[in-house]
This record gives sequence, structure tokens and C-alpha cells, in this order.
Amino acid sequence: MLFNKKQKDRQLILLDENGFLLASCDSIFSTKNLRREPVFKDFPLVESIFPKVITMGLSDPKLRFSKIETTFGGLNGFYDFTFMRTDIDHRNPILWTILDYTRLYEDYYRSQQERQELAIAKELLRKV
Repeated sequence: MLFNKKQKDRQLILLDENGFLLASCDSIFSTKNLRREPVFKDFPLVESIFPKVITMGLSDPKLRFSKIETTFGGLNGFYDFTFMRTDIDHRNPILWTILDYTRLYEDYYRSQQERQELAIAKELLRKV
């Protein structure tokens, strides 16, 4: 089954055609309080792209969004979201994968900042 193996850096969520949560492995955050209504209230990005997502077919490529920061309390950091159709028992729910790249993106931003500071320092030394 799709949700047998938990990985703390990846969460798999199944959504129906209306944005209701069907299942989740809850590896990164608990979805217990998200089951009463569509996930749109807590994830505005999902609401904004959902019209495209529900028109996807099984053979369509994944929709991928990188470096997402959310306002949802359980997701503090940077995440990649992917959306695709999947076939489970002849139904075609939407598979939403959340990948936690917080550490990777933070390291990248820190490295980028250090390079910029080094470039500024070199420029200042040339002027002396």
C-alpha cells in the first residue's frame, strides 16, 4: 500500500475531487484536524492550483512547486509540493506529496549570503 513506509521528510496525502483528505501517512504533521472540510482553508496554494489539479489525468506529469513556505502551523520551513493522479482500487484520487527540504534550503540561503558577503568584502578591499 502507498502509506506503509513512514519517512520523516516526506508526507503522502490523498485528496478527493473536492479537496477533502482521504488518507495521509502523517509523517511530517498530523492531519487529524483537516478531515472535516477541504484543505483549502489551511493551504491557499492548493486552492489556487486545484482547478488545474482536478483536470489532470493518470498519464499527466506531476505538478511541482518548490520552496513553499506555508502559514499552516504544522509546516514551519521550506517544502516542495507535488500533485499527481494515482490509481487506487480503480479510483483516481490526487496524490499530494510534501517533501521537507527545510535544512537543504536553509543551507543554500546561508551559503548564498556568505558568498555575497565575501564578494562585498573583496570589493571593499579593492577600494583601499
